[in-house]
Amino acid sequence: MNVIDQIRVASQRGNRLALIVGLVLGASVPVIAFSVTHYGIDTSRTLWLQINAYTVLACLAYSASTVWSWMRSVTKSRVKATGFCVMIELAMVFSGLYALSVACLVLLVGINAVATGATLALDQKEAKEAAKKTREKPIVVKAVKPSKVTRLPKRTSGTRRKAA
Repeated sequence: MNVIDQIRVASQRGNRLALIVGLVLGASVPVIAFSVTHYGIDTSRTLWLQINAYTVLACLAYSASTVWSWMRSVTKSRVKATGFCVMIELAMVFSGLYALSVACLVLLVGINAVATGATLALDQKEAKEAAKKTREKPIVVKAVKPSKVTRLPKRTSGTRRKAA
């Protein structure tokens, strides 16, 4: 599904709850990355010894996959999608210009929020359609006539095993 279709699906009347949940879930990742990068990392300490650096790395990996798939859909080019993704994620984290970091944050929040909202809305729509199909086709249970039980032949006394 392309970007425009995702925006349409997420903003439809029946999908507003999914969009709100998607906004919260999707937006939290870039906000955490931005906040921890700009306020939670001690630049005087070694970076790889700080747990917050790994938090930022995890956030960037999560967000980058969503941004990359969106840009791949828009540009139809893996190279352009990769370039945009790396540019926007790293500019948000490493830019010395605070306004640029905030602008990248806003864009990333929008992309992640709508993409997550559209995913939730589509999942909800598929679940409703599946439930509707199961309601349309009732399960029919047929009674089965029991078959005759055959008995095993009786043992004769000579076939018994002796106890040791």
